[in-house]
Amino acid sequence: MIKVTKAYTIKFSKAGICQYAYFSEDSDGNIVHPSFHPRYCNSSEIPSLDGLKTIEEILKVIKDFSFCKRAEIYLINGMPVGVYKNKKAIKHVESFESRLESFLEKEAISFFEKVLEPIMKKNKWFISASYMIGMPVLIAKDENNEWDNIPSGKKEEEFEYLCYKFVSCLGKGEATLESESYNRVNGFAYLCGYIPTEYFIEKKMYIELK
Repeated sequence: MIKVTKAYTIKFSKAGICQYAYFSEDSDGNIVHPSFHPRYCNSSEIPSLDGLKTIEEILKVIKDFSFCKRAEIYLINGMPVGVYKNKKAIKHVESFESRLESFLEKEAISFFEKVLEPIMKKNKWFISASYMIGMPVLIAKDENNEWDNIPSGKKEEEFEYLCYKFVSCLGKGEATLESESYNRVNGFAYLCGYIPTEYFIEKKMYIELK
């Protein structure tokens, strides 16, 4: 199995605009299945990359193809090249990201256990994934003893708003409480983004619907 370790974005000029080409590099420093598909030019003009293995070889070919040889390695792993090469900064940011994720997970779990879990247990609500988009949803048994989304109403809206109050501190969620048609409050799915699904499974609060 090929392990991709680096992704390159080459920026070049053609047909009067900036264009971009994308390449993946394996652990041996070889480009994996290189292909080149510039826009707004005849296919006969497009150079072949067959036999080329390194990003330097590919960049040279693209430069020769580009207007005024305007081509450069623009991004590495989605970052400007200068940023990618600043290992000290990247290490610091990654360390901060890891600590932040750990902190948010801990706080989200604490909020869930102290505030949300008692409400769910009182109402016999559980968590599952929606059929349509796989987002976490609240479910309960209906009058036919079948699992279904919890009914809309005051309880559901207040629960969602509690979740919204937590995630709104992070710039997430939405709450419209004075609509002329129907209120819209979303917070629970966003909150679950900070808590691993395995946590809910271990607590036996997650139901896998088939």
